[in-house]
Amino acid sequence: MMEISTPTIYKYIDSRFGYGLSEHLYSKRQKKRTQKHKGKREIIKQRVMINLRPKSV
Repeated sequence: MMEISTPTIYKYIDSRFGYGLSEHLYSKRQKKRTQKHKGKREIIKQRVMINLRPKSV
């Protein structure tokens, strides 16, 4: 007999394959919101500020 953990079931429901299944849950659990991770910003080498650029640009 195969056993599946509760977190695995919720991962499936939250995935694109389990779309619409969360409405059938007893707890009416809301779908988790994913957090956007802000990566480390890179500094552009040899950048020119807007006010120092030619007017034609």
